Amino acid sequence: MQLRTIAIDISEAQLDSARSLGADLVFNPATQPDYCEKIKAATNDGVHAAAIFSAANAAYETAPEVLRYQHFCPR
Repeated sequence: MQLRTIAIDISEAQLDSARSLGADLVFNPATQPDYCEKIKAATNDGVHAAAIFSAANAAYETAPEVLRYQHFCPR
């Protein structure tokens, strides 16, 4: 399984650090308001998991927007 890392932050310094550490994609919501759509396009309709390393409520509120939801049919 190939894992990809996507960094999201409003600090360009943090995003530069993420790039230098090998992040596959980086997004700044302050300058890229369509970042959720871009993530879904780059990941075939969303990510499987999100790890949040922030105290900002906005991070917790927007994380579900980029998740890939699996819908299972009841048997």
